[in-house]
Amino acid sequence: MELLQWFVWLVYPYTVAAVLGMGIVWQYDTRDQFDNMQRKSGMILNRIVKMLWLLTTLTGIGLIVFNGATGELAAMAGWMIGFLHFSPDMEILKHASLLLQIHVILLFTFLLFFSFTKYVSIVFKPIRLLKTFSFWKEKQSSHASWRRV
Repeated sequence: MELLQWFVWLVYPYTVAAVLGMGIVWQYDTRDQFDNMQRKSGMILNRIVKMLWLLTTLTGIGLIVFNGATGELAAMAGWMIGFLHFSPDMEILKHASLLLQIHVILLFTFLLFFSFTKYVSIVFKPIRLLKTFSFWKEKQSSHASWRRV
């Protein structure tokens, strides 16, 4: 049982994070590549992602509603910070409620399947918008300084 918990709360989340990172790096740049993949896999992947997103959202709402009784969200935030620092406290999730455990597994499974969709590029949209905005602002300032001369 200890090995299963070690796998579920340590190996699986880091594997999903690695796959998500690779999905972000290796995006479908052209519509042709995505259309070719879409014909091969059909709409099944998109349906799975939508179902996982719905289930993750519902369990997340359940956690927020029942947070007053359990107070687990603060503990979960501590686990997430430890996860990002590569030293998660597995005891937090071992002793968490069943709803929180299901939510975490659904969340990482959603991220795993999300990595293989065209929507993974959404992660970089805010960064691209900021770059476009800063480029436009620099262009405007250089154009304005050119007119003064």
